[in-house]
Amino acid sequence: MSGKALLMKNSKPTEAQARRGLSGNLCRCGNYNREVAAVLAVAAKAR
Repeated sequence: MSGKALLMKNSKPTEAQARRGLSGNLCRCGNYNREVAAVLAVAAKAR
């Protein structure tokens, strides 16, 4: 949900902006890099 909210505010986030936008998520599985990559991939497809 944080990724969607970020993309609604900023459709072209940088990696740093994506990391900051997802920073409040708690994940025990360690997929933060994949979550950032997913947000950036969606942003790239939307362009």
